[in-house]
Amino acid sequence: MKFGIIDPTKKTTTTVEAKEFADALVLAGLKRGEVDHHDIVASGLGIVVFEFGLFAPAHRQSYFAIGGQLYGGNAVLYAYDELGVSIDFKRDDWADVLNAILWFDSAADVEAAIAMTVVQRPQIAVNGEVGWQWPAAAPPGMGARS
Repeated sequence: MKFGIIDPTKKTTTTVEAKEFADALVLAGLKRGEVDHHDIVASGLGIVVFEFGLFAPAHRQSYFAIGGQLYGGNAVLYAYDELGVSIDFKRDDWADVLNAILWFDSAADVEAAIAMTVVQRPQIAVNGEVGWQWPAAAPPGMGARS
């Protein structure tokens, strides 16, 4: 099966062949059980990131954004069909998404993108009350492990 790997430190996206999804996670430096899955801009493309990537100290993390959503650290891209079944990730099918990735050199660059409303500031809110927002330290019990 083919997957995409995003490396924000190198500012690259590559396609890899992996026997299983867990193998793609390893290739991206991620660990099963420590990840979050999200749908990307369009249906049919998912992303997997380290669950606490945005809680890492901003000066130690590498960032990228897709569709106004900020991500911290490496990621795996995977494709799926209308039934939710995994299919090969094909770069040409997702060229518009890949070409629109915003790469950041620093947390200051992320702040500038947020100020220009190009990227949304990540936050955790309950009933409209913001309890955490990037780049603050992790909330209790949600610290970065890796």
